[in-house]
Amino acid sequence: LRMKSLHMGILVMPVIVVFWRSLGLSITQIFVLQAIFAVVVASLELPSGYLADWLGRRTVMAAGYAFFSAGMLTQGCSSGFWGLVLGETLMGVGSSMVSGADTSILFDTLKSVGREREFARQQGRMVFATQIAEGSAALLGGLLGTIHLRLPFFLYGGQLLLAAATALWILEPKRETFGADASHGENLRLVFRHLRKTPELARYLVLFSYLAACSLTAVWLYQPHWQVLEIPLVWFGPLWGCVNFAVAFAARGGAVLRERLGLRAALWTAAVLPGLGFLGLGLVKHWPAIAFALCIQTMRGFNSTLVVDEINRRTGSEMRATVNSIGAGGMRLVFCTVGLALGVAADRYGLPAAFLAAAAVFGGGALALRRTLRA
Repeated sequence: LRMKSLHMGILVMPVIVVFWRSLGLSITQIFVLQAIFAVVVASLELPSGYLADWLGRRTVMAAGYAFFSAGMLTQGCSSGFWGLVLGETLMGVGSSMVSGADTSILFDTLKSVGREREFARQQGRMVFATQIAEGSAALLGGLLGTIHLRLPFFLYGGQLLLAAATALWILEPKRETFGADASHGENLRLVFRHLRKTPELARYLVLFSYLAACSLTAVWLYQPHWQVLEIPLVWFGPLWGCVNFAVAFAARGGAVLRERLGLRAALWTAAVLPGLGFLGLGLVKHWPAIAFALCIQTMRGFNSTLVVDEINRRTGSEMRATVNSIGAGGMRLVFCTVGLALGVAADRYGLPAAFLAAAAVFGGGALALRRTLRA
């Protein structure tokens, strides 16, 4: 939890788009940056997830946080687009090494003591704590940004090095592993055979990727939206805190919602929220539109607990990090296509048009994917 809180206490988020814009980047260039990050992550998710399953999760996570720190410090020193590209590339390597391993350690720890059915609740608690950390860091990061826009980058880079050191102290539970005599190719074929034999797992992975790409796209449109609404920079920190607190409470309440209404109703709720959120952001022209961002953030909280739980319930311990990384890689691929197109639309036709297009694409897509599930 300490490691994840250090990771998610992202001091730069309230001002990162403002910093990039101060270097002369357009919204399209910002989305190109994120597309580069997404391509790096997507291309490395499968090998890094497999490496975590084969070599050990804590070693891979520690290396990932070190890469992430190097990328963040590089961005803090950058004065133009190509320096930012180098930073995003380093962070992409780091993100791919962390994404599947952390969730896998939690599920396998619970499984080792016969409590894997509690994963959604425990995952919700972890997401709650880390999003509270991110929201609280946003309050500080916004204030630091008013002093100097580069300051949060340097402080967060140091924070990530502490996360790398913390990762090395994690005790990994005993778990099933790939066969000692099997080749890496045979192990990966085992993973894909499992996906073919478990089509419901594959469908949950697609749903997770789509919903996660939806929330990621929204993240990079919030700050330009606040600038259009002429909200002072000093308020960006509190606003970023609010959108992260929404994720925290949704993650904490996701398991409770499933227990009271059932998985079917909970998943339908998650599928409806993206369209509603983007529609409100596109149609409401003044500052009350900010409230509709909470719909998207609530969906993010449900996705990170309920959908992730369904994925891990259908996955063996020996391949868990690999499968979770496939879901994260899928999210990056969706963002590379849909997210980048929406960023270009925001520059050419304005943010309201981009939000309405996102409502149609993500809202309609989420509802269609939800219909493919048995729950």
